Amino acid sequence: MVATALAPWAGAALSGVLGGYPTLFWLLSGVALLAAALAAGSVPPAVPPEQTLAAQHGGAGGGVESGAA
Repeated sequence: MVATALAPWAGAALSGVLGGYPTLFWLLSGVALLAAALAAGSVPPAVPPEQTLAAQHGGAGGGVESGAA
């Protein structure tokens, strides 16, 4: 709720400092692109199924697929 209440004021204040809303929107789009790139780069690589702990220890450890149900 606080962010919703402060967003219009913060947007107006930043647009005043940056020289207008178009500059502010370009800045925000750049920040969004940077965040998307960092998020995409932070995804760990996929582990092949044969290298998982469950495969190394003979099953998933008590689930339906191991017959414990």
